Amino acid sequence: MLKATNNLNKNKHFAKKITFSIFSTVLVLFSFSCSKNDKNFADMLPREQRFLLNYGNFEDELNLFNMAESGEIDTSHVMHDGFFYIANGKAQKIMEFTSYGDLLGVLYNPDSNPVPSFAAKKQKKMQENSPLVKIDSEKTASQEATQTGTQLAVPYKFNSPRKIAVDGKKNIYVVDRLPIERQKQDENANLLLRDVVLRFTPEGGFIDFLGQRGSGGAPFPYISKIFTTNKNELVVICLTGNGSQVHWFNSEGFLLYNVIFDYQNLPCPASDDVERFICLENIVPSYTEPVLYLQLDYYKSETDVKSGVQEGIEYDGTYLYPLNVETGVYGDAIKVPSYEQKEIEAGEQEVFVKPFDFLGVSESGWFFFMAPNDEGYVIQIMQNDGQRIMRKQIALSQDELIYDNFSLSKEGIISALLASDYEANVVWWRTDSVIDALIKH
Repeated sequence: MLKATNNLNKNKHFAKKITFSIFSTVLVLFSFSCSKNDKNFADMLPREQRFLLNYGNFEDELNLFNMAESGEIDTSHVMHDGFFYIANGKAQKIMEFTSYGDLLGVLYNPDSNPVPSFAAKKQKKMQENSPLVKIDSEKTASQEATQTGTQLAVPYKFNSPRKIAVDGKKNIYVVDRLPIERQKQDENANLLLRDVVLRFTPEGGFIDFLGQRGSGGAPFPYISKIFTTNKNELVVICLTGNGSQVHWFNSEGFLLYNVIFDYQNLPCPASDDVERFICLENIVPSYTEPVLYLQLDYYKSETDVKSGVQEGIEYDGTYLYPLNVETGVYGDAIKVPSYEQKEIEAGEQEVFVKPFDFLGVSESGWFFFMAPNDEGYVIQIMQNDGQRIMRKQIALSQDELIYDNFSLSKEGIISALLASDYEANVVWWRTDSVIDALIKH
């Protein structure tokens, strides 16, 4: 079994800070930062509006905010082959839309959702024409799928669906939480085991649930992300008190690999004597190979030059490490350029150096990263050998950032669910053309 790990629960506010005088030097630097020679400069990536979603309890609406409850917003999405799948935790339902916002299907908990309007009309018609259905109408409405034209409604008693993935066969995978009476405590690892992955057919039929060892197995600890591969395999990323666990299943739900990363044995590219703290920030699988990419952020002690006293820690750099899960061998580290954010305060310019967040890897092997700035997010796209790198800006307004959820498709299309006070917006940014232009350059 593989082991790896980390020494620090990272606080992303730790950043390497450089201060300049506001006079001459800063004026030159500030002017330079606005030119295309600045490595932070990024052309705008065209944004395409897909559709809007209202807030509410109807079949095609989102329930994001519950003022009576506290806690995180447990809603996420994935875009697959031009279709959007949304897991809405508070509403306890899954929705599928076309790229134009037409509702194709909904899997919903009938205890917390009304019967979808198109399904209710069909049930009413069936009841009018069949005395048998009228007698057993309650059972029909709560237990049987209803299809009207291209729309499908399937009742399923979700508890808290919050992560979603779709494979090449359009099977749907949903992370859900077990009811309290079925949750387990791992006393040895001091972990609460309460998450499972539900599997559904494209028509919404329930297949089974996956636990740590496969179908019907013991629940997972907290699942942070799930992915599918080009072989219709499922990769489940879990968080533990000592690091992370990865469970890799084949298309039939049998466990192929179980990889444990703990915080004591993560690789470090530097060979000097400087003490470094390592944060395992993210784990993303390759779409085409049995490889996991680990984003490792490194921090080092910051010491006062005059007194020699340690003042804290500062960001030192980010690397991607490819790990072959079949052999257990790490490949060469890939250096990830950092993001420098410039701010002017009290007559001085400060440059904050901070890591990008690893968004994912495309089928063609391009790595995608993102970092917030005043206009929205800067997207950094780089080849797996680190030789070709480009940056693009995606624009977002402040009023649509009440909540945001980003997803990367296998083609390299970045999609987002953006929530404002009044509605949610589904958009995407296509990067295939800009990648093609970079390759041909």
